[in-house]
Order: sequence, then C-alpha cells, then structure tokens
Amino acid sequence: MVIRKLLLFIAFLPLFTLAQQADEVLSKFFAVQLDETVFMRWTIRAGNTCQDTYIERSADGISYERIGLIGGICGSPDQAVTYEFTDTLPLINRINYYRLELGYYGFSSPRTVEITRYNDQGFLLAPNPFSDFTRLAFENETGDEHRLIITDMQGRVVREIITADEEFIIQSENLASAKYFFQVFQAGVLLFSGKFIVL
Repeated sequence: MVIRKLLLFIAFLPLFTLAQQADEVLSKFFAVQLDETVFMRWTIRAGNTCQDTYIERSADGISYERIGLIGGICGSPDQAVTYEFTDTLPLINRINYYRLELGYYGFSSPRTVEITRYNDQGFLLAPNPFSDFTRLAFENETGDEHRLIITDMQGRVVREIITADEEFIIQSENLASAKYFFQVFQAGVLLFSGKFIVL
C-alpha cells in the first residue's frame, strides 16, 4: 500500500513540476472578457526562452483543446517579452478555462473567464427546467439593489429574494415540481419577467 501511494505521488509529480516551472517564467498572465471575446496577455520574464507557445481552452478545467499557436522562439535571454491572444469563439454562458503551454516549461496554471450572453430582456436564466437550483444573471455594474418575486400558477407569492449582485441563485428547496413566474424590480420598477420550471 505504501509503495502504491508513493508511485502515485511520483506519477503526478512531473505534472505539478511542469506547471510550477511555467508559472515561474511568467511575470503575468491574465484573461478578460471583451464583448463576446476573451483577450489574453502574458509576459515571459527576461532570461527565459522556449520553442512555440500553445493556447488551450477547456470547458471543465480537465480536458483541454488547442485554440491557438504563437510559433517560434518565445521569450528572450535579456528582456521581458509580452504576448497577446484573442479567443474570438469562446464558450458562451459557461466558464472558459485557459492555459498556456510554454515549450519544455510545460503548462501554466489556468485562468477562468465566464462569458454571459443575455437574452433580449437583458437576463440569462440557466438551467431551465432545473431540479436543484438555477441562476438568474443580469447586468448590475453599479451594485443597485434588485428584488426578485416568484409566484406560482395561482399568482401567490412563494419567494422573495433581494440582491445587490449580478445574479439570483434560485434553490428548488420548498418549491413543488411545477411552473413558476418571476419578476425582477429595481427601485420599484419592473425590469424583466419570465418563467421557469422546477422538475
């Protein structure tokens, strides 16, 4: 048993070491949403060089696919070098995981960006239908207080939630399997409304 655990540790050690090495040669690496694209910028510290840089994306942080390549020598022996890449087709309404493969330095630690596309009313409700919980997201850059009112098919109020964030998390707890209506107000003004189904 001890030998098996030791072998497992040794098997995963190279992956950790490679990620650590890649992070150590980067002075910065970030990814941000720009409209419906993801912009990435990273800087390789002076004194570090490698061959080819691959940009990879994942939907779950486990299985990655290559979405870009900056070919040739990366970095410089005497100065820091900055690179940029734009993912023009990120995964919509979900978290995108990005990492770099810097030649023999291996993979960097991932950066995450969630791309949200709102509907015509200015919100995203997903999943719908749902069994455990759903997320109702909307724009709220100024942190204004919003009120969510949920009613059943008979018009009875079954839940009220207040938030100053950019989302409501609606739990199915104490909600029977049925269709419900919701309204979102800000300062007493109805912003949008819709419906969802609890399975």
